[in-house]
Amino acid sequence: MVTQGMHRGLVAVLEGGKHDLTLTHDNFLRDLFLSFLSSPQNCGELHLQWKVDPFLMSMIEVQKFVKTQKNYRLLHIKVKKDPFSSRLSYKEAELLRRGRPICAKHVALQSTLHVETLKADAIGNEEIFKKFLDTVTKEEGKHHSSSVEKTEKVYHEGK
Repeated sequence: MVTQGMHRGLVAVLEGGKHDLTLTHDNFLRDLFLSFLSSPQNCGELHLQWKVDPFLMSMIEVQKFVKTQKNYRLLHIKVKKDPFSSRLSYKEAELLRRGRPICAKHVALQSTLHVETLKADAIGNEEIFKKFLDTVTKEEGKHHSSSVEKTEKVYHEGK
């Protein structure tokens, strides 16, 4: 980027990321895009902006930072795997990041998901991971479906 004369730039390499980064870094990408879209001219100093957020700082490792006299700011970071499931909403992940459990069920699911992810990575078998996610989705769906049924019932009775 320096040799090409770029003034500002950010390269983020996401660990374990493939074609669809939302599978591994969904909620992290929200923070990255928010920072970039809020202040694109400062993307080369992302690590300085995130110093106030211990979680985000723990997720990145600065590979190279270039700041020149011509006010060039270029940053290359490596991003660790997100410890929280991409199936969690941003709000749920944010609460867990801050050390505030959503509920005991979510904490248990998150811990199990992390262990299963490590197992799947270790043996390279995505089927274990997919099977576990299907189980979690069905369990969460049971809890969610009762509230949806109640909402639909109220809606239909109101007509």
